[in-house]
Amino acid sequence: MRNMKKLITIIILALLLKPAQAKETIIKGILKSFSGDKAILIDVSDKAGMRVPKNFNIELNSNSEFVLKIDLQEPEYFKLGPNTIFLKPGDRLLVKIDCNNRKNSTFNGNSSEECNYLKTIPEFSQVDIGYLGKNYEFVKRDLSEFTNSIMLPQVKSSMEALERLKSVPDIFKEREAARIKSNVVMSIMLYTAGYSRKFIENFDVVKDRELFAKLRGEHIEFFKDMLMEYGKDLAKEGNIVLPEFRKIVVWVTDTSGSLLPAYKKIDRIEDYNLVSQLIQKYASCFTSYPSDKKPDDVLAELNEAKSSISTQLYKDLIDDSINEYSIIKKGSPAFDFTGYDINNKPVKLSQFKGKYIYLDFWATWCGPCIKEYPFFMELYNKFRERDDILFISISTDQDKDKWVQYLKEHKHENISLHVSNSYLSQYKIAFIPRFILIGKDFTFIDPFAPRPSQPQTEEILKNLK
Repeated sequence: MRNMKKLITIIILALLLKPAQAKETIIKGILKSFSGDKAILIDVSDKAGMRVPKNFNIELNSNSEFVLKIDLQEPEYFKLGPNTIFLKPGDRLLVKIDCNNRKNSTFNGNSSEECNYLKTIPEFSQVDIGYLGKNYEFVKRDLSEFTNSIMLPQVKSSMEALERLKSVPDIFKEREAARIKSNVVMSIMLYTAGYSRKFIENFDVVKDRELFAKLRGEHIEFFKDMLMEYGKDLAKEGNIVLPEFRKIVVWVTDTSGSLLPAYKKIDRIEDYNLVSQLIQKYASCFTSYPSDKKPDDVLAELNEAKSSISTQLYKDLIDDSINEYSIIKKGSPAFDFTGYDINNKPVKLSQFKGKYIYLDFWATWCGPCIKEYPFFMELYNKFRERDDILFISISTDQDKDKWVQYLKEHKHENISLHVSNSYLSQYKIAFIPRFILIGKDFTFIDPFAPRPSQPQTEEILKNLK
């Protein structure tokens, strides 16, 4: 009997001490007003910041309904359509996502209280950041109006809504408080940059650098106490999972204490800064622009970083990033995606199989992209008699309306499509403009093709048979 009790005790201890296993999380629901053939649950954590996100493809039926089962080791944030959602291991969540208006989305089940709160947080995109409004519209307001009539009322409302949450884990409240603080810091720093430019006629980044720095310094002084208040206790390793925190990490890690409380080194944040910079440096070896960086040299730096950092996740992400770039090579199959033309008609890239495809990835806000386009059109006109070569422009603008308006104002004779950035992760588009040449068999001829303005591009196209 004594031996049996001892055995039971050993078994119980073994179970308690066993490393935590991933629990299956199940999301069931519908994507209302979804346009596309591919839905994705998008990772927005620090893995995404490293350009190695752990995304999950969602299989939709004819009614845009789905059931997605994933394994999670810990609570994580994702984007589903326009909504940011929070998921815990073992959750069962029922969703109705309105792809046109995130505030109309509904959630029931585990983590529904968290997801409903997240409908109220500020948007975070290229065109809508923090408390600045869409396309930075509130930068036009004066200091006092922006602070007291726009930003602080939203901060107060968010803090009160967060306090009212009853059944959410402490970690969620901690992260969301950090998100609010990060949005304040980010909004102030970006606001002062935009606001200060208004006082310099015909602003030139190089010529007016000193005057701009002086004016911005004066405007930042107005916010100094607020920056110290909202920057307090912000430098915590867990906050690195928030996109808003990563946006301000350059200021958070300033040890001088001139803007935010003086930073004391935190391993995970230090590791993130080092590895994210090196992965971006590695990505810059694979662009449509000539690079003085050699992949093998950067690989050596990445391997050295692996031995020096303590965050195991980032060690794994280094390997993942290297492996993903190794897949994109000459002769490998091209990745299919669906874009939309100016009339919102879906167009699959694979429908052009049997022709050579020269792709131009660009955005309306990208100056170098705009400068390359005349050369792109020059090549298009030179080869327009060849019906086996297609020139396709792919907009990566997050704001599709800006792309539509741009096309209405600028003549684009070639095929022009808009595509969601999340569909292009396999192409590893870290920088634009980016050009890709695909063969008739829908394999890569050059996944990092030269720019239209480079002389060899015309020769390459001429030699296509």
